[in-house]
Formats: sequence, structure tokens, C-alpha cells
Amino acid sequence: MQSGTLRIRRGLVRDAQSVHATLWTARDEIPLRPTFDSPDHVGWVRTQCRDRQVWIAEVGDHLAGVMVMNVHEIFYLVTLPAFRRHGVGRMLIRHAIAVVARRYSSGVKAKARLENAPIVALLMAEGFKPHPVLIAQSRWSVYFVGDVR
Repeated sequence: MQSGTLRIRRGLVRDAQSVHATLWTARDEIPLRPTFDSPDHVGWVRTQCRDRQVWIAEVGDHLAGVMVMNVHEIFYLVTLPAFRRHGVGRMLIRHAIAVVARRYSSGVKAKARLENAPIVALLMAEGFKPHPVLIAQSRWSVYFVGDVR
């Protein structure tokens, strides 16, 4: 991992291409269709950045991870391989919990594949629990922390 201070900031429209590329690197771990690698989906990421739904983790001048949110749900969470196991994902999750609590006075939801043990363990370590009612697509579980209906 490169040295420097870890900081979280909003993704800006000018970051859309980098955010898209970062999400694409995790296509085996997150639910991306092969068509995600297209100009249309770069446009979708640009819209998410414009709508203030994207958070970027940086270490020094290097993009280390991204998180796309949809109100109180962590929609995508990706840490680049060089920065994994260094607290980047944990900081993004903690940031999501703080932002949602402040903005919506509610908890946070996230979905994870059952076989993605590292993210499930991270969510559980940050206080998330399997949701007793909500379900996701096959092989995915919904996790929550705080007051989520």
C-alpha cells in the first residue's frame, strides 16, 4: 500500500471514469453485468457522482476505494487490491453509517454474497446483522445496522 493519510471525499463528476474503472475491477465480486463496461454505464456513474451518491477513499493522491450509495443502502463498495486489508472498506462503511444517521436518522443496509467471507466479516464487525425479513437475489443476503425497515 502506498503511504499517506486515508481520507474520504465525495465523488465528483470529473471522477466518474476512475470510479467506473474501480467498480469494473471488482466485477467478479459485485453484481456487474458484462455491459457495465460501456459508455452508457460510465454515464450512469457520472449521474451518481453528480447526484452526490459516490464517496471516494484516497490514500495520499491515490484512489483506494469507492462506495456508491442509494439513500441508506451501500449499493457498491470496492477497495482496490493494493489497498485491501488496510482499513479502506471499514472507513467507507463507517462513513456511510455516520452520513445516513446524520441525514436520515436511520440505519444502513448492504447486500453481500454469502461466499464473500471478507465483506460479510467486515459488515458483521461493524455491527451489521442479517436482516430477518428483507431478501435479495439468489446467493445474496441483506445486512443492516441501526434502524432499517
